[in-house]
Amino acid sequence: MKAVVCQDAALRVEDLPEPGPGRGQVLVRVERCGIRGSDLRMRHPTDHMKELLRKVGAGDIVPSSRDALVYGHEFCCEVLDHGPGCERRIRPGTPDPPRRRRSQARGAQRSSRMTFCLKSSYGG
Repeated sequence: MKAVVCQDAALRVEDLPEPGPGRGQVLVRVERCGIRGSDLRMRHPTDHMKELLRKVGAGDIVPSSRDALVYGHEFCCEVLDHGPGCERRIRPGTPDPPRRRRSQARGAQRSSRMTFCLKSSYGG
C-alpha cells in the first residue's frame, strides 16, 4: 500500500506491506485520506513533548522525530475483513467513515463537535 511517511521532518511516499487485521481489529481499504494541520505539526520535532509525557508515564503517546510516522488519521474507507475477537457488527463491503465507527465503539463519548473513543488506538 502507498503511504505518506514522515521521519526526521522529511515527508516521502512509501510502498508499505499490506496489513492484516489483528485481534479485535477491522481491516479497511482507505478510499480517501487527507493530511491535516495536526499531521503537519508532527513534522516538527516532538522529542521535548515525548520526554515530558514519559515523566508522567505516557511517553508512548507521541512519536519521536526518529520514528517513521504514517500520515492521514482522517479518512473514508470500506470494511474488508475482521480479525479474531471482533463482534462483526459492521459487514465487509460497508462504507465506514472513522467518526461513525468510533461512535459505535465501547466507551465512546459524544461532544458537540466530534465523537471519540476513550480506549482506541490508531495506526496507518
